[in-house]
Amino acid sequence: MDAYSTRPASVLVESQRAVLTDVLDRLIPPAGSLPAAGALGVADYIDRVLAGSTDLRRTILEVLLQIDATAGREHSRAFSELEGSRKDAVLRRVETVEPEGFQALLRQAYNGYYSDPTVITSLGLEARPPQPAGYELEAGDLSPLEKVKRRGRMYREV
Repeated sequence: MDAYSTRPASVLVESQRAVLTDVLDRLIPPAGSLPAAGALGVADYIDRVLAGSTDLRRTILEVLLQIDATAGREHSRAFSELEGSRKDAVLRRVETVEPEGFQALLRQAYNGYYSDPTVITSLGLEARPPQPAGYELEAGDLSPLEKVKRRGRMYREV
């Protein structure tokens, strides 16, 4: 990365990225025309998210460590060396032991996967940002906001 780049440095080392990619392929496997999450590159999305959040980074890196440690303890192999059903068993075990961390990983997997243009298009949706084209909104009754408007400004200019 050059000195003027705005792209954050990678958080994941090669071994963590490999485990994450294998995990993503098990969490969201290929289905029809949809690719698996790992094959799609969702690890890159998660890496960028981790670069911006130390709490999430710590949580997800701990889950990845637990996954590989559980594979080693229960199967004497690295997670990436296991066959499919054993990988699934390891993931179920880690989900039981680390439910909050596992849910954080799963949430980021879904966020990365379902925001990818390839997936959006495959689902029959238009892959574009919501603006500037925008979406049509139904006219609604804004009268409940009158009380808030009458209250006035509740902050101080600085």
